[in-house]
Amino acid sequence: MTDALALDAQLCFALYSASRATTAAYRSLLEPMGLTYPQYVVMLALWEHDGSSVRELGDRLALDSGTLSPLLKRIESLGLVTRRRDSADERRVGIHLTDAGRALREQALPVPECIARQSGLTAEEGAQFVHLLRRVATSLRAQPDNTHPDTPTPTPPPRHDEGTPMKTLYTAEALATGDGRNGHGRTTDGRIDVDLATPKELGGAGNGTNPEQLFAVGYAACFHSALRLVAGQQKADVSDSSVGAKVNIGPTDAGGFQLSVELEVTLPNLDHDTAQAIADKAHEVCPYSNATRGNIDVTVTVTDD
Repeated sequence: MTDALALDAQLCFALYSASRATTAAYRSLLEPMGLTYPQYVVMLALWEHDGSSVRELGDRLALDSGTLSPLLKRIESLGLVTRRRDSADERRVGIHLTDAGRALREQALPVPECIARQSGLTAEEGAQFVHLLRRVATSLRAQPDNTHPDTPTPTPPPRHDEGTPMKTLYTAEALATGDGRNGHGRTTDGRIDVDLATPKELGGAGNGTNPEQLFAVGYAACFHSALRLVAGQQKADVSDSSVGAKVNIGPTDAGGFQLSVELEVTLPNLDHDTAQAIADKAHEVCPYSNATRGNIDVTVTVTDD
């Protein structure tokens, strides 16, 4: 009887081994071009669709922005791509190949044939293998995480955006220009017009505001509004109330970055239990809480100070 947990019988291990061997084979071919394998994959996408946005590249390559952005920055430093704002829609920035980036395509033309020859597969077998791998990837992405084959698929909790499409009541519109975190941000109505600067803790000069500070102000104000709404429905005294927000940013295991938020609620005219109940209810109502729920860690603490 075949052992179901035998290492050589596992699809995951076969894919893992093949992936490592394939990446190693590419490494020797790409080194003369000055590219790593992840950079090569990005270049493949751009050789196919020059001028793609970061979001379009992320969707095409199944990469999150925290992983893709450093790759693009490195490729840009190599002089292979440049960022250019769309003249028809200045909010959209396309990643465009430079002359050197386009020329590199000619140097890369022999790579697929070399890999195919080293793989030991015929052209027909290679095409069939690619088709099977795509099917595996598509099927696995469609499955819920951590689901045993004999376990019923759990019903996910209802989302606030399910059902009838949201009716838009107001739209805030802003534009960031310049060098990203060291650039400039403004709203279209001119109410906010600020210089941006990377904080010193992240290696910047810290001589301007930054996205985390703006997010903290927005979240605190929105949550305070939700808090006062809930308290008003319960006829609770919310005079002198306040909400503080701390937005933390730090690295992920995958090499990107993630956020977490700490909300500190003060309701000095209510006992602690009542204040906590109102804060918990506000966390269900607040649009920022609904937008971040399940995506980042948010803690809500009631203080008596």
